[in-house]
Amino acid sequence: MIAIGMRALAGTTVLAMAVACTPALDWREVRLEGLQAMLPCKPDRGERKVPLADHTLPMQMAGCEAQGAMYAISYVRLPALAAANAVQSAWRHAAMANINGTAIASQPVPIHMRGGNATVELVTAKGSLNDGKALQARFMWVTQNDIIYHVAVFGEKLDNERLDMLLTDLRVQ
Repeated sequence: MIAIGMRALAGTTVLAMAVACTPALDWREVRLEGLQAMLPCKPDRGERKVPLADHTLPMQMAGCEAQGAMYAISYVRLPALAAANAVQSAWRHAAMANINGTAIASQPVPIHMRGGNATVELVTAKGSLNDGKALQARFMWVTQNDIIYHVAVFGEKLDNERLDMLLTDLRVQ
């Protein structure tokens, strides 16, 4: 009887230790047309045409939801390099409109790019979902040649540690 109780206790202890050591997030490297990012879950992928500035551009996307936050990377290929500023500005405006949001801060963030490092702007925004719940967001746009990349994280409450993981491993090839 005591031996059975000890085995049950040992089994429960091993199970508890296994659960405690299981990562809550499944970080993985995701590539999207030269952009390499670590996402905390397996992303869905898609494409759609979006109006940006005076252009309708195909946008490639990869994104997933983990622990109450949505992580997404995407890109558009520019019809002309001269359109980069207008397209990026229109994309920023559309991103804010999608979350009924406004930018509340921005900070420079270093990223790894082909040929060296660069510094880009990380925008912190607040907004709301359609149901009225408050939303936090972080947005970043990176232009490399004729491509604009977009990195977005949003949710009711963002975890800086997860955001750091995403930004630290972000690379443009």
